[in-house]
Amino acid sequence: MKKSLNKIAISLGLVMGVSASANADISPTATLIFADGVTSCIIGSDSTTSTGCLYNVTSTTVSYFGMDTSGDGIIQESEKIALTSADGITIGIAQGAGSIDQVWSFGGSSGNHITTQGLSVTGTGNTASLDMTGWTVSWGGGLIDMGAGLIGGDGGFASITCATDCTQGDAFVLDYAANVPTGPFANFIYTLHLEGYIDYSAANIELAVQGGNIQECSTSGGSNVTINTDVFVDVSDSISSISWAVDGNAAGYGEMLSTFLALGEHEVMATVLTTSGGEATSSVTINVVDTIAPVITSVGFINRFTGLPATTLEQYNLLEVGIQVDEVCDPSPVIQAVRGTATNNGDVVWLFTYNSQILTWQDEIYLMAVAKDQSNNISSKITTNPIYAP
Repeated sequence: MKKSLNKIAISLGLVMGVSASANADISPTATLIFADGVTSCIIGSDSTTSTGCLYNVTSTTVSYFGMDTSGDGIIQESEKIALTSADGITIGIAQGAGSIDQVWSFGGSSGNHITTQGLSVTGTGNTASLDMTGWTVSWGGGLIDMGAGLIGGDGGFASITCATDCTQGDAFVLDYAANVPTGPFANFIYTLHLEGYIDYSAANIELAVQGGNIQECSTSGGSNVTINTDVFVDVSDSISSISWAVDGNAAGYGEMLSTFLALGEHEVMATVLTTSGGEATSSVTINVVDTIAPVITSVGFINRFTGLPATTLEQYNLLEVGIQVDEVCDPSPVIQAVRGTATNNGDVVWLFTYNSQILTWQDEIYLMAVAKDQSNNISSKITTNPIYAP
């Protein structure tokens, strides 16, 4: 959404010029709202020309970029393209197509400006430097990195000059130049000139999940997760509220969220509102996983009459399979047991039938337990105390 230009601030800047008694810095989360570029005819109008101006003689002011297509090292008026603002440049945040400026046409192809990473600002008072690393031209279906600046020049920094002190609503002028690194205009000069005002109503919020975005299941069915916020607002502004949503459902307010998340992926979103009307949102995907198999703590035979572990088998004894499992995430893991005898490869196993049942002719019986949880983690354990024949 395009923000309206603070024309009062702009006019004051043009009348007053630059003040040497500045005492403030540009916030690292400020937005540079630039005014739309203006292209006018110098000699007169002519509807039959491509520019609508007589002999295509134009003058472009306020906000524009220039491209030295002639290669003479000078940006002529005919080499300037007026820019129409979208949301402006928000410092510290990567911005995609249509966020900074609206689509323009150059060399028969459309384009606009984007940032592949958040730009950073340094400086004091009424002057500042904007690190243009990540400043990119999207043009003709490709991306051209314009963040390196001039060859042997300023190293990719734009200059910002404020009318007074770079506080809320103050007018600014931004100038930048770079050599085109690739494409049909490689090594030609590209310039950027913006005029506008500084807006601190924007905010920035970052989320940090304690323990990371992948959480191991720590209680029945899921995990208790804590997410912290890191909020940036201008010194002249303050936080009004921070609200939370989990998977699209309201989840509370405050600088920190502690909530239970079930197994699976969840989107957690935080929105900060400032007293000046600024708003920022950030989200994170948290995946609660269960990678730990159940732990079988004991496995063996229990004498049903005495309730005690059984180690010998007497005639007609009734034995109960006794298995104990510790499992954090799944309250009802699948527990099975297999009884049998110890054997080696190549051994001959004696089996016989009695009353339609298969019996083994062995003097000891072992018990192996298998436990599987809802995430298909499996563990097994063999009893260390088999049943021996008397």
